[in-house]
Amino acid sequence: MTDPRCPACAVEMEPTTVTTDGAGTLYVKTERDGGILQRLGLGDYEPLESFCCPECGLVRQYAELDD
Repeated sequence: MTDPRCPACAVEMEPTTVTTDGAGTLYVKTERDGGILQRLGLGDYEPLESFCCPECGLVRQYAELDD
């Protein structure tokens, strides 16, 4: 994913890391629960990419969900 632009400041957001007190990577739960997709390595959790605006501090997270 290319770096998104901040909707408030219109500047390019920078990649950042968001964690839960060292608990690891944040994930989003999808509807892909088991079956052939899981056997192919497409589980029911997708990692999030996080971006932060250097001007206002807005943080946005994106999941790369393939259709």
